[in-house]
Amino acid sequence: MSLKRQVAQGEHLIWFTGTALGGSLLMIAGLVGVILVNGLGYFWPRPLVRVVLKDGTVFLGEQIQSEAIPNPGHPDHLKRERIQLRVGNRDLLGYDFKWIDADQIRQREQPPEVWFVERREYGPLFGTPVSIKAGEQELAQGGAAAAKLPELVAQAARDRDQVRRLEKDEIGDINYRLERDRLELRRLEFEARRVPGRDFSEQRAAIELRTAEQKRGYQGKQEELQRLMEGVAGTSVTFRTADGGEKELRSLDIFRVYPANQLGTLGRLRVYASRLWA
Repeated sequence: MSLKRQVAQGEHLIWFTGTALGGSLLMIAGLVGVILVNGLGYFWPRPLVRVVLKDGTVFLGEQIQSEAIPNPGHPDHLKRERIQLRVGNRDLLGYDFKWIDADQIRQREQPPEVWFVERREYGPLFGTPVSIKAGEQELAQGGAAAAKLPELVAQAARDRDQVRRLEKDEIGDINYRLERDRLELRRLEFEARRVPGRDFSEQRAAIELRTAEQKRGYQGKQEELQRLMEGVAGTSVTFRTADGGEKELRSLDIFRVYPANQLGTLGRLRVYASRLWA
């Protein structure tokens, strides 16, 4: 086939569009790969590093990265190093990350007793379990508190599921039926104005009776929810932070805990998989 006939049939355009489509798919695959490489590593549980500076300041966190310190025009340009720590404890420190010059570090260690705590707000908390309380009663302290912590968090997850079931499913379902009956009453009122001679009293009475029953059920579920919240919200855990301060958390607000520096490869894989699943 002659070149002129191929051009006339548009075969070169078919090859051009096919090549453009292939290139676009390769770029999309590359972009997805970059996102996966950079994003999935975020969920991997790193060890917690305790850093003591020369001035006595103490930080505890995950080392995210290290880099040379730029100082153009000076002999130490790119010869000094700094590290970035994810220090957590945002409600206590006011920030999540901290850059620290390596030459200001006096001591660096990975204490085995520290825990990584994922909670409802303010990001993660890094610290050592001090005590577990139910109201004013102390249930455990020190090593016993650390040993009891995973069981407590598992119970908190079950309590949250029960609270969610009451709030979203049972109470939410009653609210839906109440709203549906309210709209049905509005419809009857509209029909009564549209057809003045028609009697809607029987339908209205049935809806009002059903609404009264729903309101009694709503009140009962609210009381059940209140009793549940009073029972589960009183349990708390106190953690000691790197600077010696203490932070108390409701067990209901703790979603995941693990001893960051005691995990083996299998333990880290379990935490990683649970985070991906979540």
